[in-house]
Amino acid sequence: GGSITRECTDEPGEASPPPRRTPAPKQVATLSTTMRSASRATLVFIDNRTPDPLQMVHVDVPQGTWADPPPEWIQPNEKVAFGLQSKGTWSGCEGRVKFLSGATQITLRWGNPFGPTLEGNWSREAVEGSTLTVKREGPTAGDYSRVTYTVVPTTGVPTTMTRVV
Repeated sequence: GGSITRECTDEPGEASPPPRRTPAPKQVATLSTTMRSASRATLVFIDNRTPDPLQMVHVDVPQGTWADPPPEWIQPNEKVAFGLQSKGTWSGCEGRVKFLSGATQITLRWGNPFGPTLEGNWSREAVEGSTLTVKREGPTAGDYSRVTYTVVPTTGVPTTMTRVV
């Protein structure tokens, strides 16, 4: 039998971030293919770049249905993907999720309406508490939209959280 040696390159006294976890490309591709058949859809990514887990405490779908629902927990240094799509041919989709991290609550909302609107595809984020910041990319325009929310500690910019295992 062989043995596995793990080398730790961290400085003494520094907490090592957990290994980076991201959605499998095949999962995202399958979800994208499924969602593109809907009249309107939004693929949502949440990237937890904090040392603490995010716990989902509320979910609301005013319009549409889940292609894949959000997870109940997003672990530190984990990026997840989920999707919301319209139910019918002449409809849009709109969703809202709330996560807790300690005493900080994060609310994320997005919509991909059917038909012409002044706003088009939209997204909002709100943070109640001072320890975390949400940075957003998107949403992209079109019937199939993508939006990415990155949750980072307020004290600094996101750091690349990787470790050698």
